[in-house]
Amino acid sequence: QQIEAWLQCHGAPGSARGAATQTRSPASLREHRTALLAQTHEVIEQQIVELLSRIFEAVLSDTQLPAAARAVTARLQVSALRVALIDRAMLNGAPHPVWTLMNRIASAFLVWPQAGDVRSGRLLEFCETLAHDIASAPMQSASLYAMGLDRLEAHLTEELQRQRIELSQVSSLA
Repeated sequence: QQIEAWLQCHGAPGSARGAATQTRSPASLREHRTALLAQTHEVIEQQIVELLSRIFEAVLSDTQLPAAARAVTARLQVSALRVALIDRAMLNGAPHPVWTLMNRIASAFLVWPQAGDVRSGRLLEFCETLAHDIASAPMQSASLYAMGLDRLEAHLTEELQRQRIELSQVSSLA
């Protein structure tokens, strides 16, 4: 509760103040770790803040991930923290919608499409919108991420269908 109050006061996504500051780049949990830890005396909540800030720090500094994937992931940090604080199953190591969506976003940027491809721009735009929608939702939950994963899969399927149509048109001309 205290962490959520702090997030609301400091313009985290999903709060009225957060909506007004959406043009800024998202602050990392690492930058606010000390303040977040000071907001609770619950050991489990402190451990969750520590764990997630370290996970995101590692992901966001991974140069093997394209910058676009890191930027989208950065926008989901506070949302993921909110989910972890209410849904401890997220930390079990079993597949969880938060991690599944983030992994799918990263894999889409890693393997498909290539830089300079118009689909790359569409993928980035779609993922930025998706991250914004999730981060600004009034209630954070695993089901929000599951719906986001469904939306991403539908987008990727649509892009593949578009590519097949384009390839069939090119091969019919040959």
